[in-house]
Amino acid sequence: MSQPFRGDLRRAVGRIARRLVHARRLWRDDRFTARGIELLVPRGVCHPLMVGSSGFFLRTAGPMIAPGQRVLVLDCGAGLDVVGAATRGALVTGRDLDPRAVEATRANLERAGLPGAVQVGDGLGGGPWDLVLWNPEDPTRLEALLGALPEALGERGRLVLGAQAGSTTRDRALRALPDEFRMVQLARDLGLLARYEVLSLGFDFEAARVRRHAERRRSSEAKAAVSRRRWESGETDASAEEIDRVMEQTP
Repeated sequence: MSQPFRGDLRRAVGRIARRLVHARRLWRDDRFTARGIELLVPRGVCHPLMVGSSGFFLRTAGPMIAPGQRVLVLDCGAGLDVVGAATRGALVTGRDLDPRAVEATRANLERAGLPGAVQVGDGLGGGPWDLVLWNPEDPTRLEALLGALPEALGERGRLVLGAQAGSTTRDRALRALPDEFRMVQLARDLGLLARYEVLSLGFDFEAARVRRHAERRRSSEAKAAVSRRRWESGETDASAEEIDRVMEQTP
């Protein structure tokens, strides 16, 4: 067995062992710390331990958060990503379908002395957002959310999405992504297998530039065709002197 493989295997076994040790924390009120952020997680609220690589997701998305940005966090759970974005000076809004998670996130924001709005609900309404963070436990709502990206993000916003590598999340994202948007892999959490990845979805400026240039070329060709027809039919408005001057300047 090679040394790199033994190292990957040891890390994978260590992760499983840590989750088994901490499994009891999911069934009672818990105090949890990740990325230097301390949270109170009431019993019954989605614990960061239940969403794979929560700390890895926040570490990857963190550099994209800037002061003053309008940030939306979907499925906020106990508020790890909400508190993390607020700590970086963002104008953050958290949403979750579970009222208990909304109360937990609101309480953790208050404990940290940070501003932020937390709502019961789902969806990308209220935009345009500069950044949307979504580390979903259940990706079944993915298609509907991605269809709303143009209105929710505009040309400058980004959706940072956590996904289990090898699952259907990436394939669904590619199928449901609007034509003018594209997806870029930001990071992968490597262990025994490539099991988790963070994706950035946003407006594709290069594709838009190519499309605009093609439209301008078609417009220029159309104008040239019209001018040629008018000239051939003798309907041109140009004077003979102007025409002679252009012809003399043309090599």
